Amino acid sequence: KVKESISLIKHERDRLYQYLSKIKNINVYKSDANFLFIKCNTKYDRILDALENSKIIAKGLGNIKNYGNCVRVTVGTKKMNDKILSAIKEIN
Repeated sequence: KVKESISLIKHERDRLYQYLSKIKNINVYKSDANFLFIKCNTKYDRILDALENSKIIAKGLGNIKNYGNCVRVTVGTKKMNDKILSAIKEIN
């Protein structure tokens, strides 16, 4: 069961990364963990609002260490991740 969960998270993390990395004016950093770090730049407030409006909890990191308005999202199930993608897609 643990190996199955790890496999799911890795697959979903890669899927999220591939989708989000195609969006203009944001940068997504590769990760070996169960989250992705997204540099939102000028879309920071809109992305946080879109996630919040979709009842998605994301860690808003602001301009920590001059990284440029970053958000950390946790990788979940396909259904959860689809909600993240839909919320972010709405603002683009």
